[in-house]
Amino acid sequence: MPDVFTKTKRSQVMAAIRSTRNQATELKFAAMLRAARITGWRRGQRLPGRPDFVFRLARLAVFVDGCFWHGCRWHCRMPKSRGAYWNPKIRRNRLRDSTVSTLLRNQGWRVLRIWEHSLRSPAAVLSKLDRHLAKPPPKRYKACLNVETFEKLLGELCDRLTDECRSGRTYDASKPFENRVRQVIKTLLGRFKIPVDFSPHPYGFPDIVLGQFGIEVKFTVHDTWRSVANSVFESFRSKDVKHIYIVFGKMGGEPGVRWGRYEESVMHVRTSHVPRFEVEIGTTRPLFPKFGITYEQFSALSADERMTYIRKYARDRLKGGEGLWWLESSPEKALELQVRPFSQLEEAEQLKLRAEASLLFPQIVGSSHNRTKYVAPLTFLLSYHGILAARDIFSAGSATARPGTPESKIRGGNHVRRALQVIENQMVKAAHYLPSELFVTYWGSDFAPDSRIKEWLARADVLANVGAKPWKPSDYLFKDLPEAR
Repeated sequence: MPDVFTKTKRSQVMAAIRSTRNQATELKFAAMLRAARITGWRRGQRLPGRPDFVFRLARLAVFVDGCFWHGCRWHCRMPKSRGAYWNPKIRRNRLRDSTVSTLLRNQGWRVLRIWEHSLRSPAAVLSKLDRHLAKPPPKRYKACLNVETFEKLLGELCDRLTDECRSGRTYDASKPFENRVRQVIKTLLGRFKIPVDFSPHPYGFPDIVLGQFGIEVKFTVHDTWRSVANSVFESFRSKDVKHIYIVFGKMGGEPGVRWGRYEESVMHVRTSHVPRFEVEIGTTRPLFPKFGITYEQFSALSADERMTYIRKYARDRLKGGEGLWWLESSPEKALELQVRPFSQLEEAEQLKLRAEASLLFPQIVGSSHNRTKYVAPLTFLLSYHGILAARDIFSAGSATARPGTPESKIRGGNHVRRALQVIENQMVKAAHYLPSELFVTYWGSDFAPDSRIKEWLARADVLANVGAKPWKPSDYLFKDLPEAR
């Protein structure tokens, strides 16, 4: 029977079918998982072949294959027309499926493929899935990779990355550097057959899990070997990792990459709503000897037991006249913060802190009738810096000009705009020194330091275009900054 469509129309129809990516079948399987209360799966993960469902803890990739497109031998009915096209097409699909499965297994993943027709028997499908989930994740590393050997490999890794950086291959953001660490360590570990995950859990600790070894990657564009690290609670720590190391990329000053043992590099706890370690490569003041326990012992403690050490550490660091702020009603579970009033700070520190909060929270440019727009920046100042401030620091007349200047006598107009003009230079500096983690937390993603002001203006222009008096921050702010245009 001749095709009822023209060749062009048929191509459009088939392209539309292919673009659905088997969504109906995937949604049916997802409904089965929810009905059976099976959790721990994600969709849309960036792994080879884009598995339909991924169970990260079990290292299991699940594909729900359509019977036609993947060549089911029982239900794939080939079209009678254009056989010269369809037969090779389905063969290529099956070959790609095989290649993807092999690639995933080589990276330490297990693969489960479920045929579309098998979804007619949910009990059998779920039973098969349960058997796969019950198996422990594969461990393909060789026992001969001991601590001494791994540390030698870390030395080779850092030497290679340092040579690259000093030869011109530098980085301006943490993610590209972290991916490069993965690429090089994968090459160095090739003979040990240890898989390297290039799509880890976004909150996983450490960043790179290599069997019983783990690498936490730190990065800075400044000339320092010190950085904020992970939460002291380590909620997403991999249970398989016994030995954790830091690989630190420093792009400021003379670029370099160094490594250190994690427990020897932790040297401080930054007290905030989620207390976080600070690390420094080569520190002479490691934290855990101050606690009187080892890092291994600390990691075995419950959250409440860890907080006992954190609170004592915070108290011991208080200076005369300083106090502690309880963020929760129960002192047994609360975190103590060292708090200072904003009004008692030196002017330079006030400008610096206003700049940081204004940069991270462009919503302050919004309508003056929005009384909640200052909640997030004020909470940031309290939780991250221990500074108690009021909304006036962003918009009051005292914030729009320095005392004694002609501008300080101006009344009315857009106070927020004038206040931001006062701290333009401080905001540019903050864009370069604030850690990437803050932008990921408050902006949703990180940006290169040189492009952060430009991104801030783009967001501020949208946020300020509301209310009875909309305005456009990019028409007034950072006019002489080339990187903002």
